[in-house]
Amino acid sequence: YDNIEHLTSVRVYKQLDNMFLDKSEECSKLESELTNVNTDIILFCMSVAGNLTNYDKLNFFDSLNEYRCKYLNLWIKSHLLKYNNTEQALVISKCLSFWDEFDKNRDKCNSEFLNYTNEDDYTKTKYLYDYALNYRMLDYYFVQKKDRCTKEDDIYIKKSIDLYKEAELYCKNPNGHKKYCGALNDIKNEYSQGQLLKITCNEIITTETANILNEISTLREENAQLKRSSKGEKCEIPPLQDKDSERCSQGLPPLVSPQVESCDSGSHTVITVVVPIVSIVFVLLVLYKFSSFRPWLLSKLNRKNILEHNINEEELHEASENMFHYNSIHLQEDDHRIGYVPMENI
Repeated sequence: YDNIEHLTSVRVYKQLDNMFLDKSEECSKLESELTNVNTDIILFCMSVAGNLTNYDKLNFFDSLNEYRCKYLNLWIKSHLLKYNNTEQALVISKCLSFWDEFDKNRDKCNSEFLNYTNEDDYTKTKYLYDYALNYRMLDYYFVQKKDRCTKEDDIYIKKSIDLYKEAELYCKNPNGHKKYCGALNDIKNEYSQGQLLKITCNEIITTETANILNEISTLREENAQLKRSSKGEKCEIPPLQDKDSERCSQGLPPLVSPQVESCDSGSHTVITVVVPIVSIVFVLLVLYKFSSFRPWLLSKLNRKNILEHNINEEELHEASENMFHYNSIHLQEDDHRIGYVPMENI
């Protein structure tokens, strides 16, 4: 599910990857300590240092912000699994040295990533925490708004619910000491009993169709903005490009594109008409290429051609009959004419 870009968990882990970087000089030493070191390890080392230094600023976990230490450890473990044993040992050593600087007594956040020794247990733990993090977004779009799910969304939701039920069953056992039992308890503290089991997909579409619908939605929004502009509402001026910023800093006026005119100009009226037409043509082309619209249209056209062909044949047949009838009448008249011979000519 890490490739489902709109999930909250995917966004959060990307922020942990990129938002805070620190200790670049210290992390660069890994190059001399490792053979064939890649830049990913250096950047990850800097990300760990940056996130620990700015731990109090890691406030992007929505309602689960109090569990940011859990998510930070899960994120670290997910990166460590990409590296071989030698790389892992060196990176862990760096992480722990940064952790000692940040919180030597582990009062704020414990380095729990060291305790995820069982990969299956870790995977299920991360899956449950991530599902809890994604719940609000999934509930809003697919339950409240009744938006369509992609196939990937549907698979992810069903697998998450199945794992939740599996964890509930296992963790009822007094001897169940898996890490994911702790995750389940944390989730139940935040969400009422069975709340995470109520996510369902009302309609499932392909990713391609979802992209098309997003394009249509974007075009509609752009058209609505143009209509508002044509009514004399305030224009939204696009941000200055780099060259414009440079000119402004030099006290020069910005470069204005010749297409940019006043809101009151007639160009908005033209655009307001053109954009819907372009949108319709775009949708028809997409439907023609990717859906059952194409064979339906071809069948209609073929039927029309067959009908026109049959009509032409009937008309030709009628014309032939009329011609035959006309010729037969004239032949009979010619017979009568041949039989008439004036007496005066004899």
